[in-house]
Amino acid sequence: MWHGSCNRNKAIGGSRPLAHWHFVTPVWRSSSLEKFLAPRECPHLDCDKQLLTVHFMTKEEFEKVLDQKARASTETPPINWEATKRDWLENLATFYSTVEGYLAQFQKSRKVRLEKANISLKEEQIGEYKANSMTIFLGSDKVTLVPIGTMLIGAKGRVDMTGPAGTVKFILTGKRSNGIRISMTISGEKRPAREALLQPVAPEKFVWKIATPPPKVRFIDLQPETFFSALTEVVNG
Repeated sequence: MWHGSCNRNKAIGGSRPLAHWHFVTPVWRSSSLEKFLAPRECPHLDCDKQLLTVHFMTKEEFEKVLDQKARASTETPPINWEATKRDWLENLATFYSTVEGYLAQFQKSRKVRLEKANISLKEEQIGEYKANSMTIFLGSDKVTLVPIGTMLIGAKGRVDMTGPAGTVKFILTGKRSNGIRISMTISGEKRPAREALLQPVAPEKFVWKIATPPPKVRFIDLQPETFFSALTEVVNG
């Protein structure tokens, strides 16, 4: 978008007005600049142009922006990645205990056998660490439960259950969550006030759920019936 001025002069030897536009530096009108660009109508009745008056940031105003950035960086506490890993491994152990509980009676009757093994995972920020995987033996079939990690978009953790006929994903997510939600902001929409964004949010309890296949991903509560259905699906299809 250009900014400039509209000059109306009489054409030499005629009565029709002559428009002269003096274009200067192009201005890219983005959200960060809009507050400095104040549109106003051209004063001429037959001119449908809009003039932009530009206010450039002073050194003092720029210093205020830097002060705000500095305050924001000190107000946000650093993430304790060791605690994040510890919470993830505790939730993973809870998941395996739940599976063992579902299959306990079948283990006693020796229809199912379970084995655990250590595997290495590597995630950004957390680094490399050890975690447990689990193998379920059902007759001649084998099903593996492999942790994927905790640094995920839309979930606090994931375990993939893979058998001869496919894979089912178990997701560690909020108790009230029932699927992946995508939020979009349209340019020009009124955004919530900063004070509203900074209101404390009560921590939500995280639980394990089963994720349905895409494109419409939904989360199903992990219960004995849903687990047995998922296990049968990856074995028999």
